[in-house]
Amino acid sequence: MRLNHAAFSVNDSEEIENFYEDILGFRLQRKFLMDAAITSKFFGVNKNIEVYFLEKNSIGLEIFLYPEKRVKIFPHLCFEYFGCKVIYFKAQQRGYKTVVKINSGGNNTFFIWDKSGNMFELKEAKKEL
Repeated sequence: MRLNHAAFSVNDSEEIENFYEDILGFRLQRKFLMDAAITSKFFGVNKNIEVYFLEKNSIGLEIFLYPEKRVKIFPHLCFEYFGCKVIYFKAQQRGYKTVVKINSGGNNTFFIWDKSGNMFELKEAKKEL
């Protein structure tokens, strides 16, 4: 089994380029409009929704453009990056919310949030992927 994709909603389409491409390094593969009949049936939202599908290292992200902010408490994705500090500091320099958890042994865990409140946990990969 392998993960096909994870899905998030963002409030502004600029996040696709500013956060998901420039910060996390994903690349846009396709963009499509999900019909209101489908969004209503599966998500309880009776609107046509723009969806962006991005990919990096065989990991897919399906990003739904939805202008309403919703409370997000525990959902997050954890990625291993070689040199994850660079990603963390890049996000910090661009004004994204960032927090570092200091772990014993020097293998710190980095957390970054997009402007829609989606959280990403970054851990150091042992080798470049």
